[in-house]
Amino acid sequence: MALDPTTLRILLVDDDAGVRAAGRRLMTSELASVFIGEATTAEEALVAIARESWDVVVLDVRLPGRSGLDVLPAIRGLRPDMPVVVWSALHQEPYAAAALACGAAAYVDKEFAADELVPVIERVVRSGRSAG
Repeated sequence: MALDPTTLRILLVDDDAGVRAAGRRLMTSELASVFIGEATTAEEALVAIARESWDVVVLDVRLPGRSGLDVLPAIRGLRPDMPVVVWSALHQEPYAAAALACGAAAYVDKEFAADELVPVIERVVRSGRSAG
């Protein structure tokens, strides 16, 4: 099935099914046209990123086996221009600084995701599309 070119393609990477479901509900309720792929591990995320084009990746810090911060440089290597929004229940510092230093476009605390996640996604995607 081909997607409309205006459809926003988001890869949601989180090992918690409940968190992924909540993130999916939030994004589909607030974004007009969206396709959300899912990955539960860093390795699944890398495969999905290598195989498909995404407008943005929403990446958790805590993943089984390999943290989101550890995999971020590999994502940058595969898709240097693709924005990655790191979201985590690990409160801001030092994780936000580490995520940004590793190449994340933004950091969102899951505690504030209901208010911040969609506006941050819209901002980083808009910045990426205007730059390209």
